[in-house]
Amino acid sequence: MASKKLCVVGAGVIGLSTAVNLIECIPNVTVTLIADKLSPGTTGDGAAGITGPRPLSFGHTNEPMQRQWFEDTYRHFESLMKSESADTCGVQYLSGYYLSEDKPSLPWLDLMYNVQLMSDKDLNKLYPGHRYGLFFTMITCDSRRYLPWLLKRFEQNGEIGRASCRERV
Repeated sequence: MASKKLCVVGAGVIGLSTAVNLIECIPNVTVTLIADKLSPGTTGDGAAGITGPRPLSFGHTNEPMQRQWFEDTYRHFESLMKSESADTCGVQYLSGYYLSEDKPSLPWLDLMYNVQLMSDKDLNKLYPGHRYGLFFTMITCDSRRYLPWLLKRFEQNGEIGRASCRERV
């Protein structure tokens, strides 16, 4: 069978995740990653991903599609938390609060852990002036660890090409 050749441009979280998934999901594929920089030293190294209860705010994308994106991402990170890679990939649990003046629509609370509505007493004691509060546990992703972990997975079967942003790719 002929080998498929694909190219992914960018070595941030999206680019590396895409490249790794292509290699791991498509048989007989050669993936070349094109980037002017690799981790560390990219914009993605300063970012962190946090999955938590937030109101839907992705423009005109409908709520069921947003929930599916969130659930897929959450389940991916959750599987990493339960894997042998948990210590090295930068994914971890973090507890926190969600505060607001009005009860927001948070359609993915059922995916979170340890969700508790704050009592009026606790809310007024800890965060006076807020009328609604939740305590929950979410998953975070530290890109300073996640990007090198993805890059190592990619390098096992992929090719890296370097290009300056000024060059034509």
